[in-house]
This record gives sequence, C-alpha cells and structure tokens, in this order.
Amino acid sequence: LTTLPVLEVGDEPKAVARLNPTRPVSFWRGSEAKTKAKKKSPPAPTFDEALAAAIRADHTPGTLSLVVCNSVKAAQQLYRLLGGENAVLLTSRFRRGDRDKHTKRLLAFEQKRKAHNQGSGDDTLPDSPGLICISTQVVEAGVDISARRLWLEAAPWPSALQRFGRLNRDGRADGKAKAFVFQWPDEGRKGKGQPIGPYDAKDLEASLKLLIKLAAIYEAEPKIRAKAALDQLRDSCAAAMDAALKPKEEPFPRAMDVHGLFSSEPDLFGGFTDVSPWVRGDDKNADVTVFWREFDAKKGPGKTADLTGPAFDVGEGCAVAIHRFRDDFLSGRGRALVWDERSETWSSTWASEICPGMVVMLPRAAGGYSASLGWTGQSADKLDTAPPPGRFSDTFEGDAASEHAEWVTLETHLADAKVAASRITKALQLDSAIQTAVVTAAEWHDIGKSHSIWQAALPTTGEMTAQLWAKAPSFKCLPRPSPNKPCIRHEAASALAAWSHYFADRPGWPGLAVFLIACHHGKVRTALYARGDDGEDICGVPKEPAILPWNGGMPMDFSCAAVGTGGEFSEDGLTFTPASPGWTAFVADLLGGWELRPQESPPPNALRAATEPRLLGPFALAYLESLICAADIQASQNPSQVRHV
Repeated sequence: LTTLPVLEVGDEPKAVARLNPTRPVSFWRGSEAKTKAKKKSPPAPTFDEALAAAIRADHTPGTLSLVVCNSVKAAQQLYRLLGGENAVLLTSRFRRGDRDKHTKRLLAFEQKRKAHNQGSGDDTLPDSPGLICISTQVVEAGVDISARRLWLEAAPWPSALQRFGRLNRDGRADGKAKAFVFQWPDEGRKGKGQPIGPYDAKDLEASLKLLIKLAAIYEAEPKIRAKAALDQLRDSCAAAMDAALKPKEEPFPRAMDVHGLFSSEPDLFGGFTDVSPWVRGDDKNADVTVFWREFDAKKGPGKTADLTGPAFDVGEGCAVAIHRFRDDFLSGRGRALVWDERSETWSSTWASEICPGMVVMLPRAAGGYSASLGWTGQSADKLDTAPPPGRFSDTFEGDAASEHAEWVTLETHLADAKVAASRITKALQLDSAIQTAVVTAAEWHDIGKSHSIWQAALPTTGEMTAQLWAKAPSFKCLPRPSPNKPCIRHEAASALAAWSHYFADRPGWPGLAVFLIACHHGKVRTALYARGDDGEDICGVPKEPAILPWNGGMPMDFSCAAVGTGGEFSEDGLTFTPASPGWTAFVADLLGGWELRPQESPPPNALRAATEPRLLGPFALAYLESLICAADIQASQNPSQVRHV
C-alpha cells in the first residue's frame, strides 16, 4: 500500500483557527433566573419563554445564532416565540419545497457573510440583523454553516459533537463564540429510563456527564481550543467517551429477509415484506408520508374515473411521526386514505391500520400543515390550494416509458436496445454467458408490445396501423379490453413468448434472459398472477390470442404461471420430474436459496442446464436488471430512426 503524505499545519494562525477553533461551552438553566413572585407581579415566564428571551438577547446582529432542539415540537415552539424576519425554522416535518426554501435562506445568509469576510478574521455581516436558525437534528450533518452562538438541547454524545461542529466552524469567531447547553423540563415523563424525545434516557445521561466535565474544562480555561479541550476530557473519561461513541445495536435484515425484499409483488394475502423494522426499528417516531388534495371529505375522492388530478409527487409529501399522525391527528377524525392498487381507488383506512412507510392522502380542509412551521397537526393550519385527487402513481397498467415525442417502430427500438446492451456489457467486461443474457433480453424485451391489445391502444390512424410501434406521443394508459380484464403488461407478454422459445426451441441463450425481459419495468419479477376478476390472464395478458404477431408469430406459454404442475414420480417415489416447470421454480434457480451455498450446487429445478448462470442472489440479479433498464432507457432517449407525423 502507498503511504499517504502527512501535511503539517504548523503555527499558521489562519490554519490553526480553521482546524482547531475555540468553542467554549457552558450550561444555561432557566430555573436559575426564577424568583418568588409577589402577589401583584406578572407571572414568571415559562421555560420556553425564558429560553427564547435569552436567545434573542444574546444574538449579535450580522451573525448566525443556531438553536438545535431534540424534537420538532420544541423547535416549533421556540420559532413561534422568536419569530421575526431574522428567524428561520428547519425540521424534517416540512414538504420538500418549503424545507428547501428555508434551507436556501440559511445558506444564502452564510454565503453573504463568508464572502464579505473573505480573508479577514471577522464573522459579521454589516448592516444585517443576522439570522437565528431554530432546527432539529437535520442540521447536524451536511450543512456547512458557522455560528457565533450555539444553543443546543442536551443530546447523545455523537449528536452533541455534530452540533458543536457548527459553532465557529470557520474559526472567525475565536474569542467571541460560545455554546449553551440547555435541558427542556422533563415534565410529563412517565418514569425513569423512559425515552426523551427521539433519544434513550441512558444515552442522554451518559452524554450529560461528559458535557458537564467539558463545561468545567472551559470554565477553568475559557480560551482553550476545541481539540485540547477534548483531549483533556479523554484523559479523564476515555472509557465513558468510547462507550458513548459505540454504535447502537439495531435490527438488521437476515438473508431470508433480503430474499423477501427482492420480491416487489404482493403476496397471496395482498401484503408486502415490511421494511419498517430495518428503517427505524421499533421507534415510535417511524414515519408516514402525508399529502393533500382538494375534495369533499364526506364524499371522498371518487372512483377511478373521477381521479383526474396529478399523481402523488414526493416533493409534496410531508413526513410525520406515525404516533403523531395516528394518535394525535386521526384520533376522533375517523379514517385516512391510502391507495389500493388492485381496485385503483383511494381506500379509507382506520388509524390502527396505518403502518410506517405508508403514503396517506388527506383532504385539504383537514389541515395539519403550515408552510412556516411544517406539520402541526392543527386543523386550522391549511394549505392555500391543492389540486384535485388523482391516481397514486403510474399504475400497474400505466406505460409512461412508452411515451415519446415522435413515433418509433418496434423493430427500431429493439435493435437500438440490443446495440446499447452490447456496448454496456462489453464495457463492463461481463462473463460471456451473462453478456448473452443481457443482450438477448434487450433484443426481446418489448416484443409483447406487438400484442393486438397494446397496439390497438395507440393513437394510430390510416396506414400507420399496418406497422408495429414501440413509442408513441401522448400515450398515457392502455384502456381495459373488457370490464373484468385489466390492461396488459407488455413485458409479461414478452416473457411468456421468450419462455416458450427457451423451452420449445432450445436457443443458444440462457434462461436468465427470460427473467430480465420480465423485470425490465420492475412490475413483473418473482410472481406471475392474474389481474382480472375471472383469473383468466397473466398480468393482464389474456390467454387468447396465444400468439404474438412478431417475427412470423411467437407463441406464448401460459403454463409457467399455473399453481402446481404435471409430471412423473420415480419408481421409488422419492423424486418428481415436472413436465412443465413453473415461474417460481425458474426464479428459485436464478435467485438461489438464502442459506449458505453447499460445495456442490443442487441440480436446477427449471433451467435447462446447470452450466447456465444461476444461484446469482438478489444483488447480482438486481444489478443485471439495472443494465437491461439502462439499455432500454438509452434506446428510448436516442432512437436511431423516428417517424414524424
């Protein structure tokens, strides 16, 4: 290994100030200012009122004062009390646009302040009231700001260190910067050891001991630099610091869970693998996402035909702690609305059925959100406007990727995709069998678009109907062929034809290609199931006609989706040889089991040969899926031939 050179900073004043600034710390205790009130004297200020007054009084015009709270509720309350034109609030409970607006305001002030003081030792922006930023943990990392004053609520040691890093970050406030640690009154605590905000009590207690010792160091040596202060602290509290910095044990997905997460389709009961234990564990602050639309709350958003508004956009969603939404907001209000993919309607759901990670729609009149405060849960706080309700997103039947400014034939698109896949796989120097699978999948991926139902949905006229098309302008969603049969997934039709060719004609490409054909839109992967009420389809593809009008006629094999299969048992009855393999066995061959693989791999269940690419695991399959998607995207964005109509 090459040893990297060590650069010595030396005694250069600017470098020392930047890399090792002064960050004095002390505790602010609101209760110390309280005195016994006389009968006719005004009531003593509450803790939050006293804290807000201290922050305002200690703020220096032209500089940044940063206040970091442990909870959104506390940050919102301080913002209400501080208010004014020179205050801004940052929390995780804003819609993206509002949060970006507030963040840009903070960064714009800091940019002006730094630009004015470039090359000087000053940290003040003249003729400016400065800025007071009240925030939660969102400011701990990824935000390059340098505050003269830091007010931080006592937090676990790693979080406290992150917050200290925002004090005098550029070293221009040496001799002026200071941090104040405060503790919100623990009124309402249920008992010892109960969580305080998002943190465990024991983590806070351990951090407080370190913070008290750090404050004592600064009291004895007010001008000591940050690194020297932490070195002193480590000399006396090394074990406590190491324990406070040790990562917490968190739930993690097992191998069998990862395999379950690989499936994006609902199971037999209509559910999905629950990811919440690994996203936020059992934290009561695990989130749901809420957004608003304009509709009558009593009548509801209407049926599918009434959903003419825009689909949900992540930028308009507001993250809300599930207990705040379920217990505080929905309590007494009845139900919320979540998207039911099978019925393609917004379904009314009880509060008890809301789970972490869900996206929930509310009528605008229900309120709960303020552009300046974020999520409040108060019905009086409402958006000024909201569009009418629409579908949740591009539905199972939707085919937005087939929209193009101009017309592109199916033959052209498949040829372009093959070229793109060849270029990608050669550049990556993949194994020859893998390259063959990806390139073949690209060449076949959209042959299902030749299906008469898919072509009939295109806005073709006259002579255009004699040609098979892959891309068309203004192509939104395929109409249902009949009331009880949904629109087809063209990639499922492509895979059914490729399946038939793979087993009947035994081409020279591996079965992996069939899987990549099926999954290139992410809506068909590990399961093939009926979408229509009569159950006589596969992902919307009807069993008649059973031949795609492509390349002289491509038969589709529907047997792979059957539950169970025919076959023969051996004479001793110990083995069974299926006559027609199923999709589940096929995917199992490619995916492999979640257990440790034995030295000798078992024979394949459905693949024709054990020498084909198989037992790839979820990550390799996901990677290969991304390659076929990339080839499709490149071909779609840069077609070699287009027809202008």
